[in-house]
Amino acid sequence: MKYFLASIKRFIRREPLFYFTLCGWKSSVRKLRGHPDSELILEAFPRSANTSSMYALYFAQGVDFKVGHHLHVPAHVKYAVKHQIPCLVIMRKPLDCIASLLIMRGGGDPRVLLKDYIDFAQVAVDLSEEVVIVSFNDVIESGMGRVVQKLNQRYKTDFKEPDGSDEEQAWVKDQIRNWNRLYSGGDEKKLSFPTEAKRKKAEGVKEQIREASDLLKQAEDMYRIAVERGGSL
Repeated sequence: MKYFLASIKRFIRREPLFYFTLCGWKSSVRKLRGHPDSELILEAFPRSANTSSMYALYFAQGVDFKVGHHLHVPAHVKYAVKHQIPCLVIMRKPLDCIASLLIMRGGGDPRVLLKDYIDFAQVAVDLSEEVVIVSFNDVIESGMGRVVQKLNQRYKTDFKEPDGSDEEQAWVKDQIRNWNRLYSGGDEKKLSFPTEAKRKKAEGVKEQIREASDLLKQAEDMYRIAVERGGSL
């Protein structure tokens, strides 16, 4: 029954009509979703530099920048394509982001999350000609300035490029802490900052994920295809 309900939820999260009809009443969805007049939709599987990337964009564009973000559902990507809204999809290796998500949530079923990841990645691959796909590693190593360059080239937009300055990074960290207080009750374990303690804990969690080797391979294959379709920065 658990896996049946998970598959129903997965179907709803995949289709914009069902997702926004059935879940659009939630305050978080109302606040975070994109609209036809949005300038950008930023989506990714959870724990994939969503929050830091979003705030780097806000720092460069201004806080009035109209961006949909943080729904973590493929329906949001489909919505962007349907309404011809520029769309950025960040892809992180499944083992890493699912381990981080399990730690943040204090547990969960790796098989369900792997299936969720595969579903998200499949939509990104299917729509790779319509969206900009970048890897988590590229975002971390090259910065959001290079990502915005890619967005501007693809969509002929003129978004300002984050410069990665000390001022920007300090502001982004402050905003992440505010986000954590708002959506995670100030739980320090859920902050989107890497720590040595998290890294050590992740190694143990990854062993649980590796036990679902069939699904992990599918997820890794989908990640590889998505990143190849997206190309490098």
